[in-house]
Amino acid sequence: MLSERTPAERLRMCTSMYRTARTLARAGIAMRGVSLDERAMQVELFRRFYGTELSPEQRLAVVTMLCGAPR
Repeated sequence: MLSERTPAERLRMCTSMYRTARTLARAGIAMRGVSLDERAMQVELFRRFYGTELSPEQRLAVVTMLCGAPR
């Protein structure tokens, strides 16, 4: 059924699923009872989505880009 969809429809489906995953991840982080500012939230989302796929050096580079200093 997926192959019957147009590339644009498949892209819309993927972006929708990604948005849903981010929303659920944000809710999970919030449920821990820790209040994070937006930068810290972005770093935590990055760690949840991509942290294990990158080397420590790459993670540090991304976190530095996100917030200007390692966390």
